[in-house]
Amino acid sequence: MLTVITGNLTSSSDGVVLALGFEFVAVGFLVAVRQPANPIGWVLIASGLCTAFTLWAALYTLYDFVWAGKDAVDMAAVQSDLAGVVRATLHPAHLSIWVRRDDG
Repeated sequence: MLTVITGNLTSSSDGVVLALGFEFVAVGFLVAVRQPANPIGWVLIASGLCTAFTLWAALYTLYDFVWAGKDAVDMAAVQSDLAGVVRATLHPAHLSIWVRRDDG
């Protein structure tokens, strides 16, 4: 979340996760080029790409929600929908959702 708010990958661990994903791809590429029959190289490439894509998707979703759609989201509807899902799946005795409004 800090990455989206500040626009800086060093504000959270997202930069480390992204670097780790690229390292997996690089090592997997080296293994796959030298020994194409070895499945470890291909698994490393796939896991690195999946990690990078998952992080990109999460950051894009946060960016879209935090910056692009922050004025267009009806927080009362989101709170109601979330409460309905929690009640339907977890059946809690009590439920409270706190939403901070940024009026400034």
